[in-house]
Amino acid sequence: MSEEEKRRQEILTTRAEHKRLSEIIIRGKDYHEIVRVRGIDGKEYDIGIHPLNDEEFVAACAAANIHLPPGATGTDLGTSVKLLSALAAAITGDPKIASVLAPLETAKIGGKVLEISGISSGPKPESTSS
Repeated sequence: MSEEEKRRQEILTTRAEHKRLSEIIIRGKDYHEIVRVRGIDGKEYDIGIHPLNDEEFVAACAAANIHLPPGATGTDLGTSVKLLSALAAAITGDPKIASVLAPLETAKIGGKVLEISGISSGPKPESTSS
């Protein structure tokens, strides 16, 4: 593949992602995606999640005792299990969500929240499933 073809492919990929994020922004809280998680009972459950706004994100970071410097980006977040659990609690409205899910299942929820909020690509589901 030539450099020109590679660049063209990068542009098309960027356009597709911008289109997806534009749809999410326009639909706001109406936009949601489903994350399938495993409970401590061994059963699977579908949880609907939506993108976080700034206030929700800041509150989740504060709950996880994570303080990002001004100008920080999604890549500065890393994949802190504490942050991902705080995001899962924020998005589900259940501060004890981690107590009813199998280990690291909150990371699936938190990672997807970061992804659809346009903050980070989040952790790969393969790295969080048991």
